[in-house]
Amino acid sequence: MQAGVQEQIQAVIIGAGARGNQVFAELMRRHEIGWRVSAVVEPDELRRTAFCARYAIPPERAFANLEQMLQQPRLGDVAFICTPDVTHYTICARVSEAGYDVLLEKPIATSLPDCLALLDVQRTHRNRIFVAHVLRYSPFFRTLKELIASRQYGLVRNIRLTENIGHWHFAHSYVRG
Repeated sequence: MQAGVQEQIQAVIIGAGARGNQVFAELMRRHEIGWRVSAVVEPDELRRTAFCARYAIPPERAFANLEQMLQQPRLGDVAFICTPDVTHYTICARVSEAGYDVLLEKPIATSLPDCLALLDVQRTHRNRIFVAHVLRYSPFFRTLKELIASRQYGLVRNIRLTENIGHWHFAHSYVRG
């Protein structure tokens, strides 16, 4: 590596839905943050094809399922797990075993035993597992940031964010992890 040139971190996106595609991969594509998408796992063929076209992923780095990807030599430094909640624990354990660090969407698992088991997964495979709390990169917050930066409505000096939710939301969020 040349002096002053930083290698990009290679990210495998597992689940090319809203978070994997419109948040994480799009952030890497639009901004020079030192990361790039190196592969994708997505069971929906149309979504996978569109993802590959948008992020210049060659066909040999696009997989319909996790097993296909894990049969390859490691394709990146970190795996972003952006799949349905019930799959988080199993996928995290598998990619950890394959040597990937992990960015894991919340909830990290859907049961307390699986949450606790992830500690053992991390200790056993000596990888890093990060939990994503990245709503700030979602399209609506990015739009707000752009509006504020544009000063279209003047200089914003204070923002009060209130999430008006019902009492049931707290119980629901607790159950989801």
